[in-house]
Amino acid sequence: MNTLDEILDAAKAAIGKESDRQLALHMGVTPAAISLWRTKKGAPDAYGLMELQKILKVDARELLATIEAERAKTEERRGYWEEIKKGFSTKGVSSAVALATAVALFGTPSSSDAAGQNRAALTLSNKDALYIM
Repeated sequence: MNTLDEILDAAKAAIGKESDRQLALHMGVTPAAISLWRTKKGAPDAYGLMELQKILKVDARELLATIEAERAKTEERRGYWEEIKKGFSTKGVSSAVALATAVALFGTPSSSDAAGQNRAALTLSNKDALYIM
């Protein structure tokens, strides 16, 4: 999804609806709000963004980056938001690889691990850590 229109179309498909009006009713926003989003005269507020996140099961920050990249008035700003979007596409892959590696290295947790006696941390990046108990 690279545009707000694509996000809205994906949301309609995800809930099995064909019209923007049906999407609006499902999301709890007015059909006029969706119309404003489609015509680029507005963008989803925090509530609309969270509703789209629930429907699409995508991080709201990724949706926000997509919307803001499309709305950016300068190439510098567009580039900024595009870089943010790239971080989400690679983070999901690296997290999945790290989880698979941790399971391969440490196996499934035993009952003593569940009690908190043995813990191992696998660092994903300088900010994230995955704890296997």
